[in-house]
This record gives sequence, structure tokens and C-alpha cells, in this order.
Amino acid sequence: MNAIYTRMLIIVMAAAASFMVCDKSTPPDDTPIPGNGITVLTPNGGTTYYVGDSMHITWDLNDSVSGLLFAFSPNNGLNYFLLGEALPTSTEFVNKEYIWVIPDTVFIGSIRMSTQSASCKIYIHDYYDYGLGDVSDKPFTIRKR
Repeated sequence: MNAIYTRMLIIVMAAAASFMVCDKSTPPDDTPIPGNGITVLTPNGGTTYYVGDSMHITWDLNDSVSGLLFAFSPNNGLNYFLLGEALPTSTEFVNKEYIWVIPDTVFIGSIRMSTQSASCKIYIHDYYDYGLGDVSDKPFTIRKR
């Protein structure tokens, strides 16, 4: 495969994955298994962030993955918004840190939702295997300043 086709294929797959992530907390047959190789380190609950802040999402890997997808839930995992990806050659993947500037609202499917909540969670999972992932242990809070 040439590089352009490969990148286009990855973008299409990421777009398809974002719809799955947005519709439910995890696909029904692929519930994340704790200790399965990906561990959310931050945010992992109890912290307060503010709209406009840069959230540093960090993780640990104990398994090989094809890449990572990052998702945000303002409602304790009921719905997720796809934040982005980290492929094995990316700076984010190598440094194990994805930085997200917190907006006031996100679109989950066609629904506009406020990010401000005391029930926020982050979900990090393998690019293709939703079961290989982890969710924040406890909710964190996002507020306006």
C-alpha cells in the first residue's frame, strides 16, 4: 500500500470508530478489562479542571497496541466524544501524553453537550480492539472559571 492510501484508510477507520465510541460507553462485546495492558494514569478521578485548560491525559502500556484512541464522557460513561488518536510513531504515543484543550461544549453524535460536569471520564483504548483499554477509575470535574 502507498502512504497516502494507508493514511486515508486510517482516517476512515478512525471516523468509523468515533461513531461507535460516541454511541455508547463501550461496544457491548468488548468491555474494557482492568489490567489488560492500558492504564489511564491521569485524569483518574477527583480532580477539577476548567474550560480552556490543557488537560494532560497520560497512560501506561503493558501490551503492544496498534495505536490508541482517546474519548471523553461528560456523563459518567453513558456517552463518549472522540478526542483524538495516537499512532505508534506519534510524539503523543512515544511520550505517553495526549494534551486536550477543554472546550465549553462537544458534539456527541448530533447532540451538543456541555463539558461542564462532575461526572467526567476519559476512555483510552486500542485503535481496533475496544476491549483493550481503560476508563478513569472515578469521575473528575470540569467547570467554567
